[in-house]
Amino acid sequence: MSEEFESDRQITIIAVDDDAAIRKCLPRVFAFFGFSSSVVESGADAITLMGEHTFDIALVDFRMPNMNGVELCRWISEHHPNTAIVMMTGYASDAELEEALDIGVFQCIRKPLPDLEKFGALIKAAALSKQPTQLVCRQNILDCIPSAELGHSKPQS
Repeated sequence: MSEEFESDRQITIIAVDDDAAIRKCLPRVFAFFGFSSSVVESGADAITLMGEHTFDIALVDFRMPNMNGVELCRWISEHHPNTAIVMMTGYASDAELEEALDIGVFQCIRKPLPDLEKFGALIKAAALSKQPTQLVCRQNILDCIPSAELGHSKPQS
C-alpha cells in the first residue's frame, strides 16, 4: 500500500448491512487493515450509533428493509458531512447508483467486494477525501481498480 494513505490516526468505520454473513465478515476485513469498526444491521441502528460516535467512513448496503441505503446516505450527508460514504450493492440499477452519487456518496461498489488490497485502498481514499488538509483526487486512487469491480463513481470536480 502507498505510504501517502498512511495516517497516525486509526480510521473508524460504521458498516450497515442487513445480511448476517456480511456483518460477520466485515469486522475481520477491517481488522486486517487496522481499521476500527462497528457493524449494525439497519439504518435505524446506524443513526443511533452515529448519535453516540463519530466515524470517518460509513459503508452502507443499498437494499435494506425499512430504511434503504439511499435514505440512510441522505441522513448521513445531512447530519455527518465529514463522514465519507461508500455504498455497496449487488442489486442497484445504474439510475439508483447515480442517485446515490448525486447525494454525495464517495463510491459505489458491487458485491462481492473487490479483493482485499483494492478494498483497503478504497477505504483509505474515502477517509482521506473528507480531511480538509489532505484532499485526494478520487480518480487517481481508483485508476488502478477496474470499474467493473467497483461499480460506479463520479469524478470529483
